[in-house]
Amino acid sequence: MTIFSNTLLSWSNFAGAIVVYYGTLFFYRLFSHPLAGFPGPKLAAISRWYEGYYDLVLGGQYTLKIRELHGQYGANPPFSL
Repeated sequence: MTIFSNTLLSWSNFAGAIVVYYGTLFFYRLFSHPLAGFPGPKLAAISRWYEGYYDLVLGGQYTLKIRELHGQYGANPPFSL
């Protein structure tokens, strides 16, 4: 007997709960979070996939991308690479 054999918890209800959870999380991160007003890529604001892509796929280039984004959005770091 599995947990999904009960009629109260079906696969469609489970999938719907996951969609609602992530939708609510994305909405919170984009509009309600204290850092939501800061400029930048929205994908970086809603998930860690942005950082993971630059660190894992591009071989640790996230630090350089952050520097580029700071220049693009008007905040220049006090150091140079």
